[in-house]
Amino acid sequence: MPELVEVERTRKSIETHFVGAKIQGITGSKFDEKILRVEKAAIGDFVGRQLKSVKRKGKCLWLEFNGSSSHLLFHFGLIGDLIVRGIEAPVYRHLKITSGEWPPNSTQIQFIFDNNKEFAFVETRKIGFMKIWFFFFLF
Repeated sequence: MPELVEVERTRKSIETHFVGAKIQGITGSKFDEKILRVEKAAIGDFVGRQLKSVKRKGKCLWLEFNGSSSHLLFHFGLIGDLIVRGIEAPVYRHLKITSGEWPPNSTQIQFIFDNNKEFAFVETRKIGFMKIWFFFFLF
């Protein structure tokens, strides 16, 4: 179960590797509506946007983009996480990612950036989720 420390670690990792980069592509073989609470077309609108900052409150983490009032909000639930390709992933009881496995087995959606880096939203228990939020609705 990701505690606040792990969620903050994830925030710092995403901030370090992706702030300033633009989303080049978004893929996902699974599109579970319980987890990805957005329409597929709406997710495509984020392609080409530059990541401005990464914020966190509790187990919620959101990505803010330049020139946009809409943000991607992730809630990690019991074992969800954003896994950066090439960076050692945390090991939880129900989330074990083997080295070299990409995308991880329980990937819900994957984000590819123009700096040749990518991350995946991994959630196996269907308790965590991803939404699109507008700035004025955030916490």
